[in-house]
Amino acid sequence: MSLPKIDVPIYELTLPSTEQLVQYRPFLVKEEKVLMMAAESKDDKDMINAVKQIINNCCLTEEIKIDSLSSFDLEYFFIQLRARSSGETVSLLYPCEKESCKEDIPFDVDLTKVEVFKNPDHTTKVELTDDIGIVMKYPQLRSIGKINSDSEVESTFQMIIDCIDYIYDDEEIHKAKDATKKELREWIEGLSQENFIKVRNFFETMPKVKYDVELKCGKCKTVNKIEIEGMNSFFG
Repeated sequence: MSLPKIDVPIYELTLPSTEQLVQYRPFLVKEEKVLMMAAESKDDKDMINAVKQIINNCCLTEEIKIDSLSSFDLEYFFIQLRARSSGETVSLLYPCEKESCKEDIPFDVDLTKVEVFKNPDHTTKVELTDDIGIVMKYPQLRSIGKINSDSEVESTFQMIIDCIDYIYDDEEIHKAKDATKKELREWIEGLSQENFIKVRNFFETMPKVKYDVELKCGKCKTVNKIEIEGMNSFFG
């Protein structure tokens, strides 16, 4: 028996990193099931895999390679996808920042208004000396999912190593893919503190998904200015 099919709408968004126009459909019950199962597992890797699978299913622009997208591209894509699939508004709670209060303030976020903030001072080229530097690439959700460490310092090193595209000097370009992880780690560990801060600044200034809002506490009347950042902050 041939059952009737229900047409689904097609939407468009622009990828923040490349400004490429992408077409997509809302996710269906089968994708919602994948998301619910990942949420039940309470495992970050399961959630990352679920997000990538759902985006891959719903993306209608064939030349887009989901695994090659930056983490903020995927976060933005999923938030817009969630808005078109399950409703444009999510309800959140934020504790009042006043120490003597801490009252939970309820508020709604319009997911269609969530944007990717681009720092005007951000660059992928990190100049260490007059003739030596690094060109970085953005972290991917796949890379973040591979990081397995309880140490913040170790996680930082793993992330930096994974995001090196190439190291250059006045004579040659040294591709990261042609070096071992050990060689890259030793090179990073040999940097001065000043140069290491320059490398970390790449991550601190790179584009991020955010939503700014002012909330007035109903109890103490304090006005809270908050920034909601990252996909998890919008869905708990």
